[in-house]
Amino acid sequence: SRLVASENLTPPSSDNAYSGIVSLEGVRTVMFLSELNDLQLCACDIGNAYLEAQTREKLCIIAGPEFGELEGHTLVMFKALYGARTSGNRFAEKLADDLRDMGFFQSQVDSAIWMRDCGDHYEYLCTWVDDILFASKNPMLLMETLKNKYKYILKGVGFPEYYLGADIKRVDKDIHDKGVLTMGSTTYVKRCLENYERLLGFKPPKKVSSPMETKYFPELDSTDELDNQGRQIYWSLIGMLQWAVTLGRIDIHHAVMCMSRFRAQPKKGHLMAVARIFGYLNNYKTASIKFRTKVPDYSKFMQEQETDFDWSYIYGKVKELVPKGLPEPKGKSVRTTFFVDANLGHDKVTGRSCSGILTMLNLTPIDWFSKLQNTVETATYGSEFCVARQAIDKILAERYKLRALGVPLDGPAFMFGDNKSVVLSSTIPTHGLNKRHNFLSYHRVRECIAATHEGDPIVRFFHIDGKANPANIQTKTLPGGDIYCHMKP
Repeated sequence: SRLVASENLTPPSSDNAYSGIVSLEGVRTVMFLSELNDLQLCACDIGNAYLEAQTREKLCIIAGPEFGELEGHTLVMFKALYGARTSGNRFAEKLADDLRDMGFFQSQVDSAIWMRDCGDHYEYLCTWVDDILFASKNPMLLMETLKNKYKYILKGVGFPEYYLGADIKRVDKDIHDKGVLTMGSTTYVKRCLENYERLLGFKPPKKVSSPMETKYFPELDSTDELDNQGRQIYWSLIGMLQWAVTLGRIDIHHAVMCMSRFRAQPKKGHLMAVARIFGYLNNYKTASIKFRTKVPDYSKFMQEQETDFDWSYIYGKVKELVPKGLPEPKGKSVRTTFFVDANLGHDKVTGRSCSGILTMLNLTPIDWFSKLQNTVETATYGSEFCVARQAIDKILAERYKLRALGVPLDGPAFMFGDNKSVVLSSTIPTHGLNKRHNFLSYHRVRECIAATHEGDPIVRFFHIDGKANPANIQTKTLPGGDIYCHMKP
């Protein structure tokens, strides 16, 4: 960039500079589908990626002495060099053209996830600029095609032991089994701890058994505000923790959500609370997600809720809206599960509650959600209905995502909550609304439960005991033993 662009500024280009990257949720979904359909994972990095594409920008330089006999000549940029404004987009277009030539097409749910029809299943390919993750019966054939036919320089071809900051490996292997695929962040956490020591000048943080003290409320912290340098450190630490959550550290998600709210003006007490989260990571570096593909058995709950009520006198004949043009379902089916929970009056200053949602594909956690609600609720009933509505939106989005990836759905989505009143109000037509200001959430949830697809319900909502609800780790400050009981399964 310095040699060619000489640090000169150019006017904004009229060409699109956007280059999409796959989401970490998309990566986890592809890894899960790979395990489900017995595909092999393979990753690679495209060397000199931007030099593979031609540029559209009209840029030139006057050659300096480093160009030898061409010194003084006007040189026009031909390739999409690093540092130019639209190089990322040009490379993405070049790679997209080659993938289409190989029979791939972009999924409708994520433009950075590509699919190829292989008869009884789909192959999947994820792109993160020049990093590629491929799930196939024979992934090395694709790598050879990229290298020999399209002349890409490939580096690090093989099983993705380290991908986008995540450690990927198999555990619990024996002579009869390939083991369980896992996605963790051990390497990243160790680097975070090193950066923690460098930023604060401290020794490694003291090991603790929980990410937050159960009686600590950061909104009530009365310590002095951090200076400018302290704020910079706080922002860096929070950024590292947020990426750890994205990589799969569900156990610190609630604590990171709580402390992220005070980035505008953190206090010294907030910094010490963040330091405690690092102390927890220092104690539990190796936690990871297991990709387990067994379909969960909910027959017990189905037997307890045998009656399918007639909702047509309330909402009419409601059907799930399924877009046309989605790929034909292939491969093994997937059952989706959503655990929901709310913590009433989570914020002691505003009185707002906290929502928590844990999304599972079969027995694998795929997505997690922890957020302060936008309204103040006066009872647990209202806050639990708010999170149920948020979960309904996620359920419909997840069903669309799986259909867009060509995945057969195993019946309805299963939603579990620990507030029996909300479950009864949602699933029995004759149950009325106790709090009138919750009527939008109330009808949103009930209409979706009333909706069907090909004659079957699309969502079933069941009650579980609060102590058995894993979404508790998304909404409450729990002691270490309770976190372990929820996380271990």
